[in-house]
Amino acid sequence: MKKSIKSRVVFYMIIILIVSIFTVSITITYNTIKLIEHEKKDALQLQSDKYSKEVEVWLTAKRSIIHSLADAISAADITQEDQINAILQKFYEKQYDMHVIYAAGTDKSYYRASDYDVEIEEGYDATQRDWYKAAVEEEDAVLLDPYEDIFTGNMCVTIACPVYIDDELVMVVAGDIDIE
Repeated sequence: MKKSIKSRVVFYMIIILIVSIFTVSITITYNTIKLIEHEKKDALQLQSDKYSKEVEVWLTAKRSIIHSLADAISAADITQEDQINAILQKFYEKQYDMHVIYAAGTDKSYYRASDYDVEIEEGYDATQRDWYKAAVEEEDAVLLDPYEDIFTGNMCVTIACPVYIDDELVMVVAGDIDIE
């Protein structure tokens, strides 16, 4: 009987010890997993912030280019079709990542510089397009949300800027940038 009580006590002590070790192991494993997840999340957030800043700087530079185009047209008082086409082409040739630069006049005229030979439908009214309306509403350069370009099939963004001559809106210039 003595041996039996001693055996039971030893048995229960071993069980308690095993349960304790198992509980501590589970707790340590759980905390380690949470720590690793937290570290990965922090590292991912740092990378995300870095790339976000790089994209922001890049888009700001592209916004400045479209704004410069608007300023150049305004400063030179460019209103003739051949002059508008020439300046659009000049700016387009310097932009490797804009697949088209275009402009729409308040008189519903439409101009574009691109490597894509695109037939514009008769009656096309660019003044009704989101990029035109947004730039007019903001009275400054705007960046539109990404969308699928109908000509290239690629995702792109549009940057548009109104052009004023003698404080009167004469057109909106814009550029499409592939983001794929």
